[in-house]
Amino acid sequence: MERCVKATVARRESSLFKFADIVNPEGNRTRSVGTDVRKLALDGYPAASILGCDLRQEYIDLGHKLYRDQESSEVRFFTSDIFHVLPSFTQPSVGAERGVKVTSLSQLRSSVTHIYIGAVFHLFDEATQYAIALRLAALLKRERGAIIFGRHRGLEQEGMIDDHLGRTRYGHSERSWPILWKKVFTEAGGAEFAETRVKVEAKLTDAFWQHVFGEKRPGNMLVWSVQIA
Repeated sequence: MERCVKATVARRESSLFKFADIVNPEGNRTRSVGTDVRKLALDGYPAASILGCDLRQEYIDLGHKLYRDQESSEVRFFTSDIFHVLPSFTQPSVGAERGVKVTSLSQLRSSVTHIYIGAVFHLFDEATQYAIALRLAALLKRERGAIIFGRHRGLEQEGMIDDHLGRTRYGHSERSWPILWKKVFTEAGGAEFAETRVKVEAKLTDAFWQHVFGEKRPGNMLVWSVQIA
């Protein structure tokens, strides 16, 4: 249990390339969606402009209990299911300005400039990962610098993850992950947009375990970003 808690509270986002581009002390950016959001606020991003989304309210409540910030946090937390977002790219953008209550990811369609998603993709099969990526693309604002970034379990050669519980899980590689996102944005904005405007970076690293636990452990983390150029 101690190790699980340590992995949960580790300040891991700073090691993600592109993270420094997101922290903006002047507050010119207006929205961000992610799960590990307290670190972002700690590093200087305006807390009132941060949205934190989880699937279950009890996880949000446990976070407030762990960090003791139920009354003090300015981050707007809410529950929503990414699969409830329609992967539509023709509808007008919506969004949620400061102070607006957000209850669904669908409210944020085409309006989010920074999206962080950690330790999620590797829980699913290949087709479901594509479906998630397509819906994240539907949330992203089409402006220069807008970015989706994150980390999850990766493989040197893409394929099925050896899961001791028998679950069907797919692991992407440094090669296959950019292909997935190019396909997503081809569907979202056309082949020319995907080729000329979408920059994907992905790197496998085993440094995560060393950083969190102080020891080498089996498995690599795929650290990545998808940015509008």
